[in-house]
Amino acid sequence: MDNRVWERLPDESLKAWTAFQMYRDLGSVRSYSKVAIALGKSPATYKRRLEIWGSKFSWVKRCRQYDLYLARSSSLEKIRPDEYAKKIETYRSETEKMSKAMVSMGARAMQVLQTELVARLEREEKLKPHEISVLIKASVYAVDVGSRLQSEALNVDKLVSLLAEIKTQSP
Repeated sequence: MDNRVWERLPDESLKAWTAFQMYRDLGSVRSYSKVAIALGKSPATYKRRLEIWGSKFSWVKRCRQYDLYLARSSSLEKIRPDEYAKKIETYRSETEKMSKAMVSMGARAMQVLQTELVARLEREEKLKPHEISVLIKASVYAVDVGSRLQSEALNVDKLVSLLAEIKTQSP
């Protein structure tokens, strides 16, 4: 379904669409009986027609999407750009710290692997293949996670600068 599933569907009749709009706009107190009354019809006889349309045109699902849309819109309006920018900057800073720690941890794991290899070679003792595999995987994983976090922190930097630009342009 389209992002705006609460809009009129191509095969939805004008009567069904009008009834759906009433149903949709009732919000948390939605019912077929209330729609029937609003249309000036008897709930006892018209409710079945509304149920058929509701089922055929997925009224409940469409209303759920509409409600989510309204909730998101309302919560986004409550966030001021400067507050949002501060939250993003805090997130970026924490992510950058974490990425540096992960890269450092990966580099340290590689040093441990190298030291262990040298020590075992001097004792003419070999690391078992699974030990080498585990150490290498841990090192690579830590560096990979750290690098991805660093990349994310850098992209957040772009978002912070865009928000600052928008803030300076708005009245």
